[in-house]
Amino acid sequence: PAAGHDAADLREPSRSALDSQLRGLRDQARRAVAAPGVTAFAPPVKAAMLAAGWYARQLGRATFPGVLVLCYHGLRSGSWRDGEPAFPNLHVHKTTFEGHCRVVAETCQPIGIGQWRAALAGQQPLPPRPVLMTFDDGYRSVFDIARPILQRYQMPAAMFICSDPVRRRELLWFDAVARRHGGEAAAHACRALPYREWRAAVDACATTVADDDPLAPMTADQV
Repeated sequence: PAAGHDAADLREPSRSALDSQLRGLRDQARRAVAAPGVTAFAPPVKAAMLAAGWYARQLGRATFPGVLVLCYHGLRSGSWRDGEPAFPNLHVHKTTFEGHCRVVAETCQPIGIGQWRAALAGQQPLPPRPVLMTFDDGYRSVFDIARPILQRYQMPAAMFICSDPVRRRELLWFDAVARRHGGEAAAHACRALPYREWRAAVDACATTVADDDPLAPMTADQV
């Protein structure tokens, strides 16, 4: 055993122990999520503000102090799987995303990550309202749904892709844990585990995914 650890510390946790710990942490996370907090604008209110041009008027008068980075994960269409428990708020509806692109294209100056690097190096100035769009994780929906919208509005974007799910054709770890254990609270609970237990729980939940699954990662060719 390594210094400071006895043999019991290095044994892999049992599946039943992991499940029990995940259930307890999941329940704690659900209670935290249910706690009262600030209520955001309802979607119909946001849609009305967008249609009335409120966002465009506000942005058109602004000068940004730096680059505004809009971070997305995945997108969803009308065929989103009913009852999908895994982080629906990470997957913006395609009509909402198109609205974002339209407002940014009409009122701001979309930039690519290369332009930002050039500005940081002093090679060119930034425009008054620079906006950089980014996508984390590498969901296939970015290729299938977001890419045509970005092309339509001539919006550059940067992607930060988790390579293992792409290579192995598996769900991202938090999607796999949520699907196996009944919701995103389980993934939040899993994230709170010590690394060794987290790694064992993630490996136990690894799930091969079909390319038409709403949560599938891109293929290597799409990347």
